Amino acid sequence: MADANSTLGANIITRTQADTTIRLSHTQYQELATRCKEHAGQPLNLASVEDMEGDWAQFNYWAMPVIDDVTQPNSKGRERAYIYLVNCVDTGAVRAAGRHRPECDWSKLKNSEMFSFVVWHEIGHVRDNFHPMDVAFATDLTPEAKEAAKKARYINEVLADRFAWERVRPGQPIPLTNAGRLNADQIERDIEELSRYFIRAKYPLKPLEPDQYRHVPSYMLSSKRKAAYVGPDVNPNLLEREIRYYRAHFKKHGHHMRGVAL
Repeated sequence: MADANSTLGANIITRTQADTTIRLSHTQYQELATRCKEHAGQPLNLASVEDMEGDWAQFNYWAMPVIDDVTQPNSKGRERAYIYLVNCVDTGAVRAAGRHRPECDWSKLKNSEMFSFVVWHEIGHVRDNFHPMDVAFATDLTPEAKEAAKKARYINEVLADRFAWERVRPGQPIPLTNAGRLNADQIERDIEELSRYFIRAKYPLKPLEPDQYRHVPSYMLSSKRKAAYVGPDVNPNLLEREIRYYRAHFKKHGHHMRGVAL
């Protein structure tokens, strides 16, 4: 796996700060998928820009189908939460949105850092957040804790950005947005307040084996195009089985399953 500080060589032909569209290569996907398994204990699924509805990456807690070993024709499956990533990024859109983040200014990222950063950001949600389920479903909160809980979403975004920046640009200060500069003291007070009532990074990480063919979202086998990102040794019989399954599902139900098409 590439060093966390390396740029992942995005497929661009313009200067590093020029606004353009960058597309994820097969090698990049494999490197980032390994990172997600090792550092978040989650497999990485690719999705279209349209399917992500404006996001560049997401993580979730809902169990989705995963295949243990895609080199084997009858490999067993199980369910795990995914991290999702778009297969292409409009860097101008990232920079425009990044200027309005609660603290970290994404517009300062190089094109070659963007895929790496957004994946580290999602890993940060897994590794260094106040757990959203604890905040949302706690039933014995005091009025003060309920008030603090309202700040968890934005603070988790701050923490995930900090986590990602430290891994993309280790040792370099975070570039601040206007909001980040104006609210610096308030952000620290809100983190301290949340820490009184909720445990940050509460749950231990359970890494997955980093092998590129292990723990693969079945969604990555819904088409030959997606399977090519996984690698050349995907079992052809397994691939045809999964393609037939998803085609039949679409034909029967007549609706799109999020994160399958690409």
